[in-house]
Amino acid sequence: MGSIIYEVNQHQMDTTRVRFVLDKGTGIYKKVVTNRPITEATLQSYRTIAANYIKYCRAHHTVHITDKRGRVRDRACRRVAECQPYIQDYIDYLVAQGKSPSTIHTYAAGLCHFYGEPLAEYILPKRHTADYTRGREAKASSARRDAQPDTSPRLVALAAAVGCRRAEYAKLRGDDLTMDESGHLCVRIKSGKGNKYQLQRVLPQHEELARGYFDGSHDYVFSRSEMTNKLNLHGQRAALAWEAYQYYAHRLDTEPKYREQLRAELQARIRAMNQHNIEVAKAKGKRWDRVRWDEREFSGTYHLRGKNRELAQQLGRPLGYDKAALLAVSVLHLSHYRNDVTVASYILAQNPTDRKDA
Repeated sequence: MGSIIYEVNQHQMDTTRVRFVLDKGTGIYKKVVTNRPITEATLQSYRTIAANYIKYCRAHHTVHITDKRGRVRDRACRRVAECQPYIQDYIDYLVAQGKSPSTIHTYAAGLCHFYGEPLAEYILPKRHTADYTRGREAKASSARRDAQPDTSPRLVALAAAVGCRRAEYAKLRGDDLTMDESGHLCVRIKSGKGNKYQLQRVLPQHEELARGYFDGSHDYVFSRSEMTNKLNLHGQRAALAWEAYQYYAHRLDTEPKYREQLRAELQARIRAMNQHNIEVAKAKGKRWDRVRWDEREFSGTYHLRGKNRELAQQLGRPLGYDKAALLAVSVLHLSHYRNDVTVASYILAQNPTDRKDA
């Protein structure tokens, strides 16, 4: 395995996002390199996917070689270039192994970027957000002793009130409580997913609890032992998203002037995050893609369709959502900036009745 990892690490791949455009005249995909940088963490995940793929090829595929005496023989594929033709076989193998369509898409996308090939060239199982399992289903690890709430009660309590990601809790320090541009209490995430700086707004009902974790020092909020567990923190993040949606939807329904106030707060947050992240990226010699305000994401009702609608009916959840409330959750609490992600990965990820027991 060591030789595989070495060769994969030596392989040159694009460090910026690429897309492929089909030339209708020739039927050939042309690669277009963008100036959107890929984080080192993402590139490393592609290398890991490639290493596992090459390991599969060594076990399942051979290549014809000619030795020094001119004899032709077969040996296992073991070079990066030798393994490239078998991506579709690997996809079919993953399907046979029972991997989910979402997982297979992740592996295939990583391999295609690694080899510089268009993903559209391959036949992939159809995936749907209603089939996501993260935070929705009990897993074998859920029965483990270190997956129970009493394993790390302080972490469980803050997760129910704030809804950060695991890596973000591990980095929190005593001075990471602040006020945002609109005067609301927030937990500061200096480097979140994708190296984003973000402010995680705290709902009014959780402010007192959150203040108890931050003493203004530069010490870590959680010890290493408190972070070493299998707690379902994504489930708690989803529960917090649902609670936040209910909070904003109620205010939008009962306070006539709140919709305009919320629009102004969301626009102010987007401007502030753009400015901060652009400055940080520029200092590192990188580029930050500016988040732009889209009124279509704020106005009207988000209606569920297809499998998501069926899932919501099975779970007894609403079939339509106020877009303004959804966008508030997405921007102020999840830092995703997309209503579809908020619904698929969070609102539909957990029963509304399951609040703090996840």
